[in-house]
Amino acid sequence: MLFSWLCVRNAYCATAIDSVTLKNPPKIQSQNPVATALLNRMVITATRIKEYSPSKVTLDAKDFSGKYLDLQSALETVSGITITNTGGFGHYSDVSIRGSSPSQVQVYLDGIPLNGATGNAVDISKIPFSSLQTISIYKATPPIELFGDNAGGVINLTTDAN
Repeated sequence: MLFSWLCVRNAYCATAIDSVTLKNPPKIQSQNPVATALLNRMVITATRIKEYSPSKVTLDAKDFSGKYLDLQSALETVSGITITNTGGFGHYSDVSIRGSSPSQVQVYLDGIPLNGATGNAVDISKIPFSSLQTISIYKATPPIELFGDNAGGVINLTTDAN
């Protein structure tokens, strides 16, 4: 990896990284004030912390299997969720979280956004309820993989792998 070094009065400063301390700084024998030095390989590791969100609610299949007829009924059990039905059973239904508009709620099915490109609301009555394994509702900040235009929250639906 090459870094550019600026040599001023025998002090070395990395232009790419602010706080680099070298045990044995490279000797630069040049009249040119800008020279390059080859450094050893640098490995940076990180540990992923457990996802924590106080405003996240997760429903597992064992929690809602056989108790509810459709997705709307299961979502209505979560505080802060409002379901708007237009018509009877199986007709258009949309969801809002904590007073947001339905178009501000992002709905994902196995990580794929169901909202249209223009931010339309999702008709949740068309989602097959029997194939769902988990329903995760994020009323505030979702994880980075679900981050997007989600001012009203996120509903992440996970289906059975079969």
